[in-house]
Amino acid sequence: MLPEHLLYGLLALISVFVIYAVYSLSQGHASTQFYMAGGRVSPMTNGAAIAADWISAVTFLSLIGCLFVAGQEAFLYMLGWSMGFILLVVLLIPYLRRFGQATVPGFMLKRYQSRWICVMAVLTSVLIALFYLAAQLRGMGIVFSRFLQVPITTAILFAVILLIFYAIMGGIKGVTYTQVIQFSVLIFTFMVPAFFLGFQVTGQFFPQTLPFAEVGDQGRVFDWFERLRVDVGLDAFVSTHVLWFEKGLLVLLLACGTAALPHLIMRFFSVGTPREAQLSGGWALLFIVFFYSAIPGVGMVGGAQFLHTVKEYDGEGLYATAMPDWVEKWQMTGLLEWQDDNEDGRVRYAQPDDTLGQLSSELSLDADAMALVFLEVASLPSWVIALLASGALAAALASAAGVLMAVSISVSRDLMKKCFTPQMTDRQALHLVRWVSAGLVVLASVFAIFPLGTLIETLAIGFIVSGAVLFPALVCGVYSQRIHAKGVFAGMLFALLLMLGFLIVTRVSLSIGAYWPYSFATFGGVALLSNFLVSGVVSYLTQAPDDLVEQRMAKMRVTSSP
Repeated sequence: MLPEHLLYGLLALISVFVIYAVYSLSQGHASTQFYMAGGRVSPMTNGAAIAADWISAVTFLSLIGCLFVAGQEAFLYMLGWSMGFILLVVLLIPYLRRFGQATVPGFMLKRYQSRWICVMAVLTSVLIALFYLAAQLRGMGIVFSRFLQVPITTAILFAVILLIFYAIMGGIKGVTYTQVIQFSVLIFTFMVPAFFLGFQVTGQFFPQTLPFAEVGDQGRVFDWFERLRVDVGLDAFVSTHVLWFEKGLLVLLLACGTAALPHLIMRFFSVGTPREAQLSGGWALLFIVFFYSAIPGVGMVGGAQFLHTVKEYDGEGLYATAMPDWVEKWQMTGLLEWQDDNEDGRVRYAQPDDTLGQLSSELSLDADAMALVFLEVASLPSWVIALLASGALAAALASAAGVLMAVSISVSRDLMKKCFTPQMTDRQALHLVRWVSAGLVVLASVFAIFPLGTLIETLAIGFIVSGAVLFPALVCGVYSQRIHAKGVFAGMLFALLLMLGFLIVTRVSLSIGAYWPYSFATFGGVALLSNFLVSGVVSYLTQAPDDLVEQRMAKMRVTSSP
């Protein structure tokens, strides 16, 4: 366990975020501030808030573990998310801003004039939020479990309480400025440990250059990391045994899912004009690329040191009695286990299994915990490890708060007030927002305690659902006058049922693998294509929309600011 004063410092940092959220409660009662921050946030400030949304616990924790276990696949995730961000800023945001609807369900309600499409969009947004929140809660739980020395399930319950209190205290304005503070915290808390780790191993400070740095007789960091991976039975970092069409579909679905992500779209309405919204996107992309560029170096240096520590080069493995202290500490969390299968007292490695989460060896370590483990393996100062832990918490809180606000506002304002209970007052809507937020966190905690995969896999499910269900409806709404409500509703419903059916069947029975041997992302590609096809076919087989649709479409193409 960390020294007491460092643990108190970590908790004090959390308290700062909570106090700021409580303060924002007194500042966010007006509906314009609650929903869109009054449009008074500058592009650079908003870009930092968007980046804080983007840099979640997955970025802090799971990407490094994915890079260690799956090699090049980590780059596919970063590529897909970055491409989706560009897709959103260039192709959708200018038109969505001119249309004047901050939420995805609100846009679909006004564009298609169908409350059932709004219902479908809200249901999909809730489903996406559950996967997104589950990843953040489990990321927070990993941090709490290590530094409070409690099992992961207990730690996740702590995270649930903190997130409920944090997220329901203020509106979008409060969340925006809190996230700007948190973005500064994220950069500081990730880069300082990265500087320490890089300098200790290679003598270089900048993590972006670490893969090419020399490590004594070991050669370049990348070559050293690659040799050690192969020695313990992992595939080569750049594997030739890849189904590139399957990986290409993963990138495509992540990109489309990012472009349709409800809470990300909403963030672009915190500035005054469409031009400022695009500038926000430019600033955010600059911040995100800077952060992403540090991950490979940290993962390779940390991974090489980890493998060097736990593996004996005589081929027989390291004696368990010689394992360092951090092994026992992580065993208390349930995220690291050692089973002496052949009772020889040594830790042995074998080939990895089919998931990213565990190595098929006597020593199994959850991939999502590797970022923290790598720092302990390197014997960095305790305060440096505490920095990364506090950064992971800040990242989880920032992302989760943005998701909760977007979804709960969609439920209260777009679904209830606009579709079913127009007499609802602003005060009642705000109360409903907070109840919805709390309910989503509690429900997501189930997926956090019983995860569907690693953090990055759980988050990717939400992105794939977003891409398969919401993206076609948004694209058709912006660029097609002929495709109307009946077609879009049919396409969304068909795609959503496909995705839910695949998830349920694969969890209940693995027999579907005999008929569909590919990944969830590949099936998401089928759902995406089916959505477009069903929307088009139904629209062209039914009556064309009236002239009002043309007027709504023209509104999105005016050059004046809303």
